[in-house]
Formats: sequence, C-alpha cells, structure tokens
Amino acid sequence: MEMTKNFSFARVLLLLKKQWIENIRFYLYATLALIGLLGVVFLFWLSTDGDKYDEDLLIGVFFLGLYLSGAIFASTSFNMLKGKAKSIYWLSFPASHLEKLICLIFYNFIVFTVIYCVCFFLLAIPTVAYIQELVSSNPLKYTFNRIVWSPSNNNFEACYYFSCGFFGIQALYLLGSIYFRRYSFILTTIIVAFVFFCFILYVKNLMAFFSADFQITLGHSFHASRRYIANNLKIYELNRTVSDVIVFLFKFIWAPFLWLVTWFRLTEKKVENRI
Repeated sequence: MEMTKNFSFARVLLLLKKQWIENIRFYLYATLALIGLLGVVFLFWLSTDGDKYDEDLLIGVFFLGLYLSGAIFASTSFNMLKGKAKSIYWLSFPASHLEKLICLIFYNFIVFTVIYCVCFFLLAIPTVAYIQELVSSNPLKYTFNRIVWSPSNNNFEACYYFSCGFFGIQALYLLGSIYFRRYSFILTTIIVAFVFFCFILYVKNLMAFFSADFQITLGHSFHASRRYIANNLKIYELNRTVSDVIVFLFKFIWAPFLWLVTWFRLTEKKVENRI
C-alpha cells in the first residue's frame, strides 16, 4: 500500500484516536506503575526526613521523576519498528511520516506530561497536607521549610530552565528510540552522559585557561568575566541581540531540531523497508 504524502489534520486526529485505542492498556498500566513508584518515593521521604522537611526536595523529586520516567517512555515510542511484521504494518499504514511523528510527539510531550503532573500532585498534595498537620500539631518538633517563590531567589527561573531542558531530553530519547533497535534507553543515556561529561570538561578547561576567577553566565544575558588582582572586573560580553538569540536557541531549539532529525530518520525507514 502506497503511503500518502499529503498532510491531513483529520488523519492526525484519527491517528491519535487509533494510538489511544491500541495502547490504552499500556498507558493504564504505566500510569499505575508511575503512581506506585511516586508513592514509594513519598513514603521514603516521610520516613527518612525525621522531623525536618524541605519543599526544595519535593521540587527535586518532581523534576527527577519527570526526566527519568519521560526518558523511559520516549524510549518506547518506536517499539513497533523493532519487529518485522509490526514494522511493515506501521510503515505501510495510509498516513504520512509527519502525521505519525506528530502523533508520537503529542503522546510523548503533552499526554505524558499531563498524566505525570496529575499523578505527582495527586500524591504530593495529601503528603504536604499531612506534613502541615504534623507541624501544626507539634510545632516544637516538626518543621516544614517552604519555598519562597519570588523573582529575587530565581526559583521561577530555575524551574523554567528545567522545564525547557525536559523537552529537549524527551526529544533526544525519542530520536534514540528510532536509531537503536535494542536497548535504546541505555544507549541514549550513555550518549547523553558522554556529551555532558565532555561539556563539563570543556568548561573546566576554559576556566583553568583564563584563571580560577573566570566565570561564564548564561541567563537573561550571556557574558564571561574575569577578576584581576586589583579587584577590577573585566567583562567579555556579546552584543545584546546576539546574546538574546543564543539564549532563545539554547532554550527552545533542541526539541524542534531533534524532531526534525527524527523525521528524516523516519523517512529513511520507508526506504529500508522496501529493500
């Protein structure tokens, strides 16, 4: 069957419905497993923190679970291409590669994120309520350090950058799922760890090349600075427009770029299937 190359929004909706019907049992079991795993983590937190609880740890658990479970889920996206019969069926299904990829992106980036947030807060809200009840009933013994959400302590900015990073990591594991037929999660994780190690090593060597006081800052602006003996601060700063472009691309370009690479790799699967 020749696959259509014309994009159709109606076909995308049908693909989304088809994906849900065919995988609803898997999604249900995965959701229950996620709730169970998060429940174990929350119970461990309550039992090991003693009488002092920090909301910072709760946010850390949220992003750690989001990254880890999201990477595992994305690594299963192209499991249908790991068997010949399923691969032929999926590739020959009358829909374009772009439509199929959009369907997978929707479930990976929207459905998964929504389900994860619902599961997390479903357990986090009663957990925090229980801790607050402990504090109110015995304030001399129990303490709960809440996060102060204000622009001055950069909590909003940190969560924002972690959220942007999640979509890039999710897209990377989606790409790894189509590149590696076996052990895609493990192999992609090895690549991520290697790239991260090389980046840290590069930054460390860069700082050592200039001086111990050399700093690189990437936030609202991008600049490098070096403090000299006379306590004067010399700043190497890019043009404001160039800086804003770099920061924008650093935050938002990874996911679309990796989706594009995934699409090119997916189009190659059609050729491989015909040979």
